Amino acid sequence: MPNDQFDLIVISEVAYYLSPEDWEIAILNLLNILSLHGQVILVHWLPKVHDYPQTGDEVHDTFRNLMSEKMKNIFCDRKENYRIDLWEKLISE
Repeated sequence: MPNDQFDLIVISEVAYYLSPEDWEIAILNLLNILSLHGQVILVHWLPKVHDYPQTGDEVHDTFRNLMSEKMKNIFCDRKENYRIDLWEKLISE
């Protein structure tokens, strides 16, 4: 992971190549490089692919489960073949 702080991180068509354990590690590291009110966009293909470790839904659901108290979902849309979610970092007190 880079050492910089970012206002926006786009994760598109890549996270389902990671194992569930590696994806969880990546999610937790993302929070550290997001600036105050930084945003994460997740966009993934939904149909199951036999040689991908995860589905697009699993990727998005894991993000939600780990980040729901640290980030706010401000946009989500789901179509037949893709899903997009936009998350914003909450102010830490």
